[in-house]
Amino acid sequence: MDLRDHPLLIQVQRELHARPFPAIQPPCKVLYLALAREDSHNADTERAFLFELLDHFSVQKPNDDCVHLTIALNDRLWVKWELHTEFVGYMWVYPSEDDIETLIPKQWVKRSPGSRLTSIAMEIAEYANSESLQIRETVLERYQQDSLAAAEVVDGTAIVATDFRQNAQGHIPLSVWIKPGASVRRVGRITQRLIELETYKVASMHALPLARSTAKQVAELNAKLSAVVENMVSAEADPQALLLDIQAISAKAEVMSSQTAFRFGAAMAYESIVHERVAVLREQRFRNFQLFSEFLLRRYDPAMRTCQSTKQRLDDLSERAERAANLLRTRVDVDLAASNRALLMQLNQRSEDQLRLQTTVEGLSVVAISYYAISIVGYLIAPVAKAIDIDKAWLMGAVALPTMGLVYWGLQRIKKRFHSGS
Repeated sequence: MDLRDHPLLIQVQRELHARPFPAIQPPCKVLYLALAREDSHNADTERAFLFELLDHFSVQKPNDDCVHLTIALNDRLWVKWELHTEFVGYMWVYPSEDDIETLIPKQWVKRSPGSRLTSIAMEIAEYANSESLQIRETVLERYQQDSLAAAEVVDGTAIVATDFRQNAQGHIPLSVWIKPGASVRRVGRITQRLIELETYKVASMHALPLARSTAKQVAELNAKLSAVVENMVSAEADPQALLLDIQAISAKAEVMSSQTAFRFGAAMAYESIVHERVAVLREQRFRNFQLFSEFLLRRYDPAMRTCQSTKQRLDDLSERAERAANLLRTRVDVDLAASNRALLMQLNQRSEDQLRLQTTVEGLSVVAISYYAISIVGYLIAPVAKAIDIDKAWLMGAVALPTMGLVYWGLQRIKKRFHSGS
């Protein structure tokens, strides 16, 4: 069919099949090394380090943008390389009789750009059902019993055991016994899931030290916030000062949230992967040893709950600070409204006083203007009074009231015109 593909179709399809499980043929050994990435935004350093290894074995290099690679370095060693967000993983598979120290160049290992996040030394062998008692004795000899976990996995396809403790080389030792007849792909899936379980367990645990240090700071800020909230009920407390204190606490909480968000978020994601891998293994009890899930329940899950609790307490602190700030803002707004109301009442009282004063001044103005007007009229009517032989005082008295009335009427018209114009 002549159809136009979505631009992301090929990329999505490739991603689904980009990281196939390795095909592992027992007996063999597997060494897995997870190196923390110093710069998660630049993968060129990790690729260059990989290319050094490939050059050493004269193996053709992949594309410069590769994020995973599975390749045979020689007839006794092959490697699976994967680039992740926070670390890069190397899985070496080699014969049981060989030593990895002799297969990998030591100088290349020393030039590693990142520090070791974790490393796993795995021995994979075959077994028959009649050998289960012997396997039990081997497990007891190899591992410390206080942290030993062993189980049959994937419907009895394999027996796996470890004590999750580093050996002399710093690796986590892990023993795997495979039932005869298991396919190499199934062995590869079991191996990959065990490696991912340990790797993501360690990666998620990196949040625990941060959670402990953050918990102390959260406790201190909670105490300060509680003190501020207690002071809020006091009538003598200054709301503005309390609001500044809460804003300072809220700012510190936001800074802590931004600094811990990635690590706590990654820890929660890694934790879900750990439990998914345990579930996929489909454990069954072997010779009364504790299961991997039981070990994680006792040792790992409490650490993760500490991280979750710290994150929740930090979120609760931010919410409490926000609620307290809102209450104080309301109180400040109410106080401000009361202050404004009192100020408006003062202004209103002053306006009334000014109005009364203005009315008084207007009355005085009428009297003053009338006085001068009557005086002027007196000069004008003096000849008339003499001509008709009437006393000037009587004539001025007669025009006094009309003159005052005209003055008052004139002032009122001027006042009315002024108010209508404004």
